[in-house]
Amino acid sequence: MRRLKKLETKEIEATNKLLRRIQYALELEKESFPLPNLEPLIEDKCIHIDKEGTRPIALAVVRHELVPYIVKDEKSSASLQEKGIFKEEQLNIITLFAVDPAFWGKKVADELLNYLEGSYKHGSWLIKIKPTNKRAISFFYKRGYRELDKQNGKTIMLKRLMKDGLASWDF
Repeated sequence: MRRLKKLETKEIEATNKLLRRIQYALELEKESFPLPNLEPLIEDKCIHIDKEGTRPIALAVVRHELVPYIVKDEKSSASLQEKGIFKEEQLNIITLFAVDPAFWGKKVADELLNYLEGSYKHGSWLIKIKPTNKRAISFFYKRGYRELDKQNGKTIMLKRLMKDGLASWDF
């Protein structure tokens, strides 16, 4: 039986094994893909896992921030920033998204992303992906993410959700 949930301290060792399986499958050196310290993240309740029985098969770490943005006044070319009017938007940053290689192509990533986006329906979603990871770029593109920028050797992809849960490309 599979279940999506927040990571608990007792599951760290099994989750690290999942990350090592991914390192091996992608032929990543430990120096270029070090295992993250998951313990402090548990406190923030930002690690989500998908389990089959007792085995973690997928993991996502999400950080949430409120970011100010400028609202344009439709009637004038001046921004509302000049008038001191700002809005804040929730930015959901996926800092780690990983699926056990044995479960690639079996909709596990879809289920995990649906769970995340359903849990935090407002704001924008952002993820940084290595440009060589074509599989991940393709997956997120199919899920409505669009390339926003390239920085420090990473492709930055963004998806903005409106209050009704639909995607918007007004950025």
